[in-house]
Amino acid sequence: MLINSKTKYTLVSIILFVVAIVQAGLSNTHIDSTLSFIESELARAKKVNNKNVFEAIEITSNLLQVTKELNNDSITNNVKYYLSLYYLIVDQTDDCLSVIEEIIPYYKIKNEYRYHVLKNRIATIKIRFGQYDEALSLLSETEKYFTKNKSKVSLGFTYIFLSDIYTHKSEYINAYKFSNKALKTFQEKGNYDFTSMAQTNLGYIHLLLKDYETASTYFEEIFEHRENIVSKSFLVRPLIYNGILKYEKGEIDEAKLDIAAGLESMENLGNFPDLSLAYLYQGKIAIKEKDYKKAALSIDNALMYASEGRNLKSEFEALLLKAEFESIVKPSKDNFNLLKKVCDWAKDNKDYILLESSTGLISDYFLRNNKLREALEYQKIANEASEKRHQKEKGNEITLLQEKNKFQEDLILKEAKEKELELNLQSKIKVNSIMTFGLTFLALLLFLVIQQFISKKKAFSKLKATHNELLAAEKVLDVKKTELEKYIESNIQLSQFAHIASHDLKSPLRTIVSFTGLLKRNAGDRLSQKEKDYMSFIQEATTELSDLVEDLLNLSKINSMSLKRSQLDVNELINKVLQNLSYDIESKGAIIDLDININQIFADPIQTKQLFLNFISNALKFSKENAVPHIKIDAFEKTNEWYFRIQDNGIGIEPQFHSKIFNDFERINNKSKYKGTGMGLSICKKIVEKHDGQIWVDSELGIGSTFHFTIGKSIDLSSKDAKANILNVCQIDS
Repeated sequence: MLINSKTKYTLVSIILFVVAIVQAGLSNTHIDSTLSFIESELARAKKVNNKNVFEAIEITSNLLQVTKELNNDSITNNVKYYLSLYYLIVDQTDDCLSVIEEIIPYYKIKNEYRYHVLKNRIATIKIRFGQYDEALSLLSETEKYFTKNKSKVSLGFTYIFLSDIYTHKSEYINAYKFSNKALKTFQEKGNYDFTSMAQTNLGYIHLLLKDYETASTYFEEIFEHRENIVSKSFLVRPLIYNGILKYEKGEIDEAKLDIAAGLESMENLGNFPDLSLAYLYQGKIAIKEKDYKKAALSIDNALMYASEGRNLKSEFEALLLKAEFESIVKPSKDNFNLLKKVCDWAKDNKDYILLESSTGLISDYFLRNNKLREALEYQKIANEASEKRHQKEKGNEITLLQEKNKFQEDLILKEAKEKELELNLQSKIKVNSIMTFGLTFLALLLFLVIQQFISKKKAFSKLKATHNELLAAEKVLDVKKTELEKYIESNIQLSQFAHIASHDLKSPLRTIVSFTGLLKRNAGDRLSQKEKDYMSFIQEATTELSDLVEDLLNLSKINSMSLKRSQLDVNELINKVLQNLSYDIESKGAIIDLDININQIFADPIQTKQLFLNFISNALKFSKENAVPHIKIDAFEKTNEWYFRIQDNGIGIEPQFHSKIFNDFERINNKSKYKGTGMGLSICKKIVEKHDGQIWVDSELGIGSTFHFTIGKSIDLSSKDAKANILNVCQIDS
């Protein structure tokens, strides 16, 4: 069959069209499969745990090669968006910044939410670099955006980053404010993981303020809800900080265990920004235990991880510890350049804590080298840094802020209750009107009018009565607010005054001791024995005055702090005290007998521990020469109180002094033979009386002493401390 040219042309066109369709179909199939592959690989990267984040980096980096074939900015930038996050997690801050700078112009136009998330990531890096002003500028913009768009989780993280800035700057009132905002934001979302992160920040802030009890409360609450926390990585930081807390409290063995457990968790779960801090405190513990090999390794690790993450503050803290460590193991080594490096950075960044420590060590360095002028110069800088640090701390009245927040919350609840009552009354009036509306118009018209009148009158009377009750309640609440603020303000001022006075007195006292010792060494044999005795007398008197200042500070704390009662295991408490005094007990070969017939008591843990510590250390101090100290501690429960008795075979007390020994500054023994300020038993008496108890002594000179004290089982509601304690744990009810 012959095919004409027109038919041939038509057939060729049809074939070419079919081929084009097939090719297009194959091309679309390839694009669809590529997109599907990218989507599945991104999903796989998101599921990678913290320990294997480098795997997520490898997945997303490989995907960038795949996206080149598509030539699609949206897909490529989406992959880079997640890659920047993974770089941030493993502290590859330079790579993270480089990726963000590539994609942020695109998201500024195409996706405003991601644009602000990227600004948050840049701010996080700026914080690590110590560029706080730039970070604050970025975060103030993102805070406004996330608040306006009600992006709760991103807003909560913004608050966390703002808190981190103020924590680094030692402006703890602002740090507390933003961490508290983050806590409330995450609690509204019902997210335990992020809630624990905010609680960790709050605990760390209180730890830095040396409010160890409140810090411990935050960490304990996190551990109580550990089952609700999905990502166990959120339990690592509170574990590390709890170890630091125990270190600062002097509980070295427990601190060592917690920090070791935290480091092990980091190894199992992945990299953390606090890795440098954990190694820093592991180094401090090793120095205390004189395990210098481990200390050197820990300090090197702290420096390495701080440097890798470009965390400058952590790096200079590690450098300072390295200088302190070298001065111990290599006293002759010249570490001036290292200390000067820390000092210069601290001065430029107004880090008065680091500046005070570094300049103090530089002053000691010059003293060792007999350069008195330079030593005095740096000692002055250290004193100025200390003064500026204390001026900063004056503004950190977190306790007052907490109480004011509680008061504001109470007012909000009262106002909400009033509005609810008004709405209920209005709805009742409407219901009554609707129910009576269907009745016969002519027969029940009069009844309807009367019924509505009575209903409205009752409603008005009820509303008026409720309104009057609320007005009265607000007046009572105002009075309570005024009393509460005055009480809190006076306590805070007293505590701050005692703390500042203690510091301001101790600093010159240390200088007197240092320079007297220096003069004594430099003068050498040129001094007569009488002049040497004068020098020794100055040093002893200055040390005694320093001890007295310390005891005054402890006494002011006992007077100003409200009781924080909790369940205490008596045997565990006494064993901890004996462990703290183990050196004195072993050196004197003392015998300790315990006959404790009480399991638990309800008392303030810190003050009760101080009570036993004072009694037992006194029994060891006032033991007889050439006699083994024998101390017996027994306790049993009575109807309304717990009774304790501590008996020793020491030097004893004459009867005329039995009541006087509990007075402030009362000393009845030879001052040169028995050191002390006469404040120990006075502090004991105040602690016992705050616990609604009594204290007394039975003693015979040369035979020994028996101290008795009780702790009340019930809280005396007439006591100011009890009222303050109740207000701390209950809402104010008018």
